[in-house]
Amino acid sequence: VAFAQSQPLWISDWRARAADGFLPLLHALRQPVVTLQHWRDEISLHMNLRARYDQLQQQLEQQQRTGMAWRAQALKYDALTQSMALHDIPAAVGESPVAARVLQHQQGPLYHRLLLAAGQRHGISPDMVAETPQGLAGRLISAGQQSAHVLLITDSQSRVPVRFVGHAGRALAVGENSPLVSLRYLLDAPDLTAGTLVVTSGDGGIFPPDMVVGTVVPHKGKWMINPAVNGHALDYVLLKKPWQPPATP
Repeated sequence: VAFAQSQPLWISDWRARAADGFLPLLHALRQPVVTLQHWRDEISLHMNLRARYDQLQQQLEQQQRTGMAWRAQALKYDALTQSMALHDIPAAVGESPVAARVLQHQQGPLYHRLLLAAGQRHGISPDMVAETPQGLAGRLISAGQQSAHVLLITDSQSRVPVRFVGHAGRALAVGENSPLVSLRYLLDAPDLTAGTLVVTSGDGGIFPPDMVVGTVVPHKGKWMINPAVNGHALDYVLLKKPWQPPATP
């Protein structure tokens, strides 16, 4: 009876001792599983951090590119501002032509113009004639305090009364936003030939007479003008006051 009563305690004690003995073994057997889980968590964390790093790197590169673009625009603006202060226009503009530096060639499908480093504070005003030693370039259409715009004779808004050297005919030179200038209202010039010199007629004022405009060329079955001045290759233009025809008695 005593043995039967004491057996459960003995068995329980044996089980406890066995569990204590096997506990280090169980820890050792479970360790690879815990280590593997830990490694998997570490790898996942590393991959997430790497993806975040790549994302931040791309954002930084984009911001750097944007910043470089803005800095480039700022440098261009500073250079333009400095250039506008470095011009060859005297403070007082007289009747003699004066030189103005070309800052920008503005050419597009709807306009052919120049931006000059001279403005109202230098005596520049609209309708002044822009020319070069080769001939007529255009006329001023607007003037700020330090800058002005020239409408080239190739611009579609340009209108220049012209005549033909050696011929009695006259016409209106009209820009077409192309390298050539068209001839409108061509009168009394049936014997035009290629190469005929075209000059300003002085009709209507602004453009003085006998300024070289270009030469006559055939184009698509009609006569056009090949300008003597390539407006988009100019560094300087000469400016003179608009011409006024003599008053008739």
